[in-house]
This record gives sequence, C-alpha cells and structure tokens, in this order.
Amino acid sequence: MKVCILSPYPEFRNGLSAYTAFLIEKLRNYVEVSPISFYQNRTMPLLKEFSSPIKIRKICKRIEEIDPTVVHIQFTTVAYPKVSFSLLLSLLRKLNRPIVLTQHEAIPEIRKIKLRTGYEKFIYEKVDAIIAHTEHIKKYLLDIGVPKEKVAIIPHGVHIASKISKGEAREKLNLSSNALILLVFGYISRHKGIEYAIKAMRSIRKDVEQARLIIAGGLPPLSNDFAYLKKLKALSEAEGVVGKTLFTGYVEDELISSYHRAADILLLPYTNASESGILHLAVGAGLPIIASNIKGLEIVSQNGIGLSVDPYDSESIAAAVKRLLKDKELYQKCIKACQNLAKERCWEKIAEMHVQLYESLKSNFN
Repeated sequence: MKVCILSPYPEFRNGLSAYTAFLIEKLRNYVEVSPISFYQNRTMPLLKEFSSPIKIRKICKRIEEIDPTVVHIQFTTVAYPKVSFSLLLSLLRKLNRPIVLTQHEAIPEIRKIKLRTGYEKFIYEKVDAIIAHTEHIKKYLLDIGVPKEKVAIIPHGVHIASKISKGEAREKLNLSSNALILLVFGYISRHKGIEYAIKAMRSIRKDVEQARLIIAGGLPPLSNDFAYLKKLKALSEAEGVVGKTLFTGYVEDELISSYHRAADILLLPYTNASESGILHLAVGAGLPIIASNIKGLEIVSQNGIGLSVDPYDSESIAAAVKRLLKDKELYQKCIKACQNLAKERCWEKIAEMHVQLYESLKSNFN
C-alpha cells in the first residue's frame, strides 16, 4: 500500500507538522509513504504553491505520478486558502482514490469568522473518511451534518521524550536544580491564557519561593501580535515576578524534550482548545499537567494525568500547583497515569489504527 500524506508545513515547524512527522515515521513500518508539504520557506507556508489554479493542478499531477492507494490530508481551517483548497479537493476526487482528512481542530467560533458552513460541508462531502482525535471533535463534525459512519476516532499519538534525566536537562538549560519549574510551552497565542499563569506566580511564590515560570516559545509564523507578547512581559513586571519568569523565544527541536524533562508541572491555562499536541508531549515525558477545564482538554481529568482548573482563573491555577506539591502521592499518580497513557497511545499503535482505516477504504476503490 502506498499513502500520500499532504501537510501544510515542513517538519516540526508547529504542532501539526510535528504530528505529521511522528505519524509518517511509524507508518513507514507498514506502508510506503510519500509526503507532500506546501511551503515557500520556514515562515511562509502555502502562499506560493497555492497561489494559482495552475499550481494546484501541478500538485495533483505530482500526486497522480505517485499513484497512491490512499490520499491523506492533515487539515485545519486556517492552514489552507479556501478557494485553492476547494479546487484541490475537486481535482483529487477525479483521481478515484480514497481521501482521508484528519480534522485537527473544533472551534465553533471559526465557523463564524473563517469559514462559511457551506464551505465546510463541501470539504467533508469530498472526502471518504474523517479522523477525529476526540469525541469533542467528532461532535463538531456531526453537528454540521457529517454522517457518523464517515468519522473515525483515532487518538493523538504520544512521542516518548528522550531519556535525559531532570538533572541533566536542567544543567543543559542552565536551570537551578532546586527550583520548582512550571512550564508553558509552544507558540505564544492569546487563546492559551498565558497571562493567567503569570498572575498565578505571585500566589505560588508565597508558598514556594524558588518557583520559576518558563514560557518556552515565541510568536507563531506570520503572527505580528507583538502587543500580546509585550503585554505578557509587562504583566510579569507588574506582578513582581519579572526575574522569576523566563521568556525563551522559539525553542529548537533538539531542546523540546529537555524542557519537558526539566519541568515539574506543565501549565495549559487555555481559554479554548480542540486538543493539544503540547499536552501529549508532556505525557510522553511523564510530566503532570494543570489544564483548564474546557472542551478539548478533558483528557487531563479523564485519565488522571493532572488537575483541571477553572479557565480565566489564576487563583485556581495557583491552588492546583500547591496541591500537587503538597500531595506527593497524587503527584506520583499523575506521573504513572502519564506513563500508562503514553503506552496506550504510542505512535506505533496510532499508526496501526491508521493502516486499518486505509485498508477498510481501499476495497471500495478496487
């Protein structure tokens, strides 16, 4: 079997590209994989190759030459230009190959801002199967009228972090061996509620003076929201934690595991989410998580990998941190739950589930 995977970003440029890279690595144990990424350079995905109908046809010609058994698209609403993606799907349909689409988000507000309902229906009608990582995303699809038999739930995979010890990771990152390290990881975006993590630090440091907050990541590609970044830095100063909060900027690939191994707790104070690849990185590092109690992050409470807190509430975050520090048994249970979930959702098993789906579709196109 030969699978052509379309993804809008090069490897490890963001969560979607990292997801695709991990999936491809394990799929190659079972099938032949031909990936196609669309980007002009490391910060300008899609704009060049999706700029005209002629170039869309060239992409389809490349896929036809690959002659795949299945075409698999990694999809978010903001990743592909609307008109160009519509044309791409229409042309792919003519190749008479099963088309699988992985829906990586489920934020209803996007329907009002980015896409019309009719466009979404067009997308989903053109594909043969849609992969949802969670029941939340599945409901998002069913609510617009996607037949339930077209939706397959395949969880987000977990990448096991390198075996570097906490001490080694902290030495590598020049972090104190005695500090309590709270980690906020990934691109800096407003929906991640980073300001609530910063505000929580004042209360946390009353109990744990050596607490440090590491905000590991920079602004997303194409983002010019420097005002938000400036606001966060000003807030850390206003809260009296400017020397206790570290903004690292963009984290290179080789340091991702080190930050997760060095940390004591991952904070996800999101105000909305569909899912979180960052959460799954933490699971792979055995790192307890404190996350907002919102749709898309239910996995935290459902699997006991950390504590859920009220969104928009810094005091709730601070209380959860203190609880995990005080209750050593609970903290260790969270670590163990992460380890168990990592085994259940290792990329090897996730790849197997994909192959089973591909096989089920292949027979309809013989």
